[in-house]
Amino acid sequence: MILIEILAADGAEKTRPFTYTDKKTGEVKSGEERTQVAYLHNGGPYPVRFKLGLGREQQAYAPGRYELLPTSIIPGRFDGLQCTRVLELRRLADAKAA
Repeated sequence: MILIEILAADGAEKTRPFTYTDKKTGEVKSGEERTQVAYLHNGGPYPVRFKLGLGREQQAYAPGRYELLPTSIIPGRFDGLQCTRVLELRRLADAKAA
């Protein structure tokens, strides 16, 4: 199981606007990146801090402990594995009840 933790102290959602040029049409478009801080427990002495991307309509995760769902891991380039852009998490209390 891959454990991810959201802390109340720094788990608030952050939004960053951005603009880009569509390569096909040349049109300038805009959007916003939504993230929150999370911590990955990967077996080391300390959890690793990272930015957890949120989908357009996705609610920010509440503080707590979550497991990374297998749907977040996909085949990648060069026969490797990679994570999807928006990770899917399940709260640990929910995982134990299932």
